[in-house]
Amino acid sequence: MTETKAQRSMRASMDVPEKDRGVFYKCAAEREGVSAASIKAATSIRRYAPELVGPVERGELSLREALARMGSVGLDTSPAAIQRRYEDVRRLTEQGLRNESIAKQLGIAVSTVRRFSTDLGIQSVNRRYQSRTFDVSTAIDGLVMAAIVPTAIVDLLDERYGEIADDAQAARWIESLDESIEALTRLARSIETRGS
Repeated sequence: MTETKAQRSMRASMDVPEKDRGVFYKCAAEREGVSAASIKAATSIRRYAPELVGPVERGELSLREALARMGSVGLDTSPAAIQRRYEDVRRLTEQGLRNESIAKQLGIAVSTVRRFSTDLGIQSVNRRYQSRTFDVSTAIDGLVMAAIVPTAIVDLLDERYGEIADDAQAARWIESLDESIEALTRLARSIETRGS
């Protein structure tokens, strides 16, 4: 049986890199014999409606049908929901999250986070760290202080974790903690290297 364009697009969407996506979409489209737009659509389905990936891969749904279903159960675009997302972007930025982490948590594009930050008149964490007046020592002191968590609190959270019923929330926490640990480890190695 011949693969459909939707199936080829879905297969190509498994390998989308974090950077240079435009080049990837173009090359993958040529390789798979589909349009770059089809691969982008498959990528959106994979990211925002993973329950629809299987039906597309099995040929039960076309990309258009999956996108229509995704739209009917997808992101709420009511004014109240958009206002909540603006508030969420402000809150998460104030907590020190980077645009990429905010986008993942809210299920929106990084460009949307940037636009919301601009609309709100707030400087994203990404931009603050690129600022010429940015004081590295103060930032590192802040990170170190924020990373110091009393072990009693961690022990209590560890004991009571069983009360959390939301596996999706737990997965987001794990991903966010893993990202933080990786970033802090890179920073520690950098400080160690420069201190030697």
